[in-house]
Amino acid sequence: MAVKSEKIYLTTKGYGDIANITGQIKEVVVRNSLHDGLVCVSSLSTLTSVVKLYANSKLQGFLPQLLQSNFYRIEGLNLDEALKAEINSLLLQKSLIIPVLSGNLQLDLNEQVFLVDLTSSSGKRTVLIQVID
Repeated sequence: MAVKSEKIYLTTKGYGDIANITGQIKEVVVRNSLHDGLVCVSSLSTLTSVVKLYANSKLQGFLPQLLQSNFYRIEGLNLDEALKAEINSLLLQKSLIIPVLSGNLQLDLNEQVFLVDLTSSSGKRTVLIQVID
């Protein structure tokens, strides 16, 4: 079993920004000639997440609002932006594994992979993509 790793870098706008990284993942699969195996996608940046969503899903537009809202209340705790980001990071995943068959990512029809920024500021974010043959 061989494991090859690549990092991709994105600039995000901050809290609730969502970046589609499906194309970059496919490029890594092609570049590494992965026919059948697995791809592990992990966000290395603090307070970011990697998720699968359907293309044109209403959730894509709603997710930033949801992440910024005060839908949860904790008695006696002041929910500043940093604490809200930490709570959201607990609810969303940092990594996901995608099977690859015949060189194709095994995602559901119209499903795509996104980096979700939970921080309160813009900046450069890092995603690790590992292909496992």
